[in-house]
Amino acid sequence: MNRRPKGRAIHRTSGAVMLRSVLAMASEIGGRVKIDDWLLEILACPACKSPLRVESDSEELDCTGCGLIYPVRDDIPVLLVDEARKP
Repeated sequence: MNRRPKGRAIHRTSGAVMLRSVLAMASEIGGRVKIDDWLLEILACPACKSPLRVESDSEELDCTGCGLIYPVRDDIPVLLVDEARKP
């Protein structure tokens, strides 16, 4: 019979809880989008194909062409026109 020690399971669970707390605190501190520069250079607005820029005061990407504003959730850009808002 293959049984795991109880302490190991607790450690794994507490590690996952700790990781979630650290990620939550990191996203609350600063509240800034964390997208690498090389990725930002290749991202384009799906509506007009213009470059995107990071909005400095919120977690959003702003299209430099048509002005649509795309949300960023968990540091992942949501580049769907239906999810974008107009300025």
